[in-house]
Amino acid sequence: MLAFPATAHAGASCYITSSPTLNFGTVNLLSGGPYWASGTSTFTCTGIGTATTIYFCHGIGAGNGYGSTTSVRTISSSTNKANIKLYVNAAGGTEIGNVASTMAGPYTLSLGANYSNVSTTVPTAVELLTPQTVPNNTYTANFPNGDDAFYYTQSSASTCSGVLSSQYTSTNGDLVVTAVIPGTCAVTTTSLSFGTLYFLNAQATAQATVGVTCTSSTSVTVSLDNGLYGGSPTARKMVSGSNSITYGIYQDSGGTTAWGNSGNTVTKTVGTTQVNITAYGVVPIQTTPPLGSYADTVYVTISY
Repeated sequence: MLAFPATAHAGASCYITSSPTLNFGTVNLLSGGPYWASGTSTFTCTGIGTATTIYFCHGIGAGNGYGSTTSVRTISSSTNKANIKLYVNAAGGTEIGNVASTMAGPYTLSLGANYSNVSTTVPTAVELLTPQTVPNNTYTANFPNGDDAFYYTQSSASTCSGVLSSQYTSTNGDLVVTAVIPGTCAVTTTSLSFGTLYFLNAQATAQATVGVTCTSSTSVTVSLDNGLYGGSPTARKMVSGSNSITYGIYQDSGGTTAWGNSGNTVTKTVGTTQVNITAYGVVPIQTTPPLGSYADTVYVTISY
């Protein structure tokens, strides 16, 4: 009787033992930023009884936010979306996509000559793009199954294309991205410049713009203080040294309704499209002060 030895070769088995939730917390998309969140996936392989090296790459698809798989993805509420981008780390650089040329890696994991489990962590970072205007809500995207995929092989590979061109196996994670975006507003202004005034024996006028944007339709009250040196909305002061020029800011071009911060404010309903409010400046007739460059700073406050 002849005995033939039986042989078999089993490949390493790998899987994701934990996936990150990349949570931005509460963010203001109209000011501040950039906003980043980061975390790690745990990639675990079971040894095959002999020492070997696993080469693997991480690919991320569109997710249920339904964004692009190679550039801007989205997190979504029930009806709206906010734009995000996915990277290996918060330094930015190359985004993570789901084709070989945009995958992260290849990473390596060395298995010893035993059957024990060996793990490594794989980083992922997400940027919430700013500025953007979206309604207040909680926004989430899930990247389950093939949208958070890890491709691995025991064949030596220096690129993710090399991993995918070998006899590879895939396993999936369950990446989650979430953010709370509150209702918020932002304001911009232009300068109120009267230009060069040689004599103040005639009224001088100028216009400036206060622009207001909100993440959702909001009733906004816009107030102006009296400036650094003024006593009332119609008696603000532009100053040069010890000299000054009196001026006022009004809600109308006729200069009849002052714009201040108590009983004479401006109220508008503002949404994601910027609302521009014109401020009308008036320098009334007065004694011409000495030559100089006269200036003041008026603070704008929006309440909502």
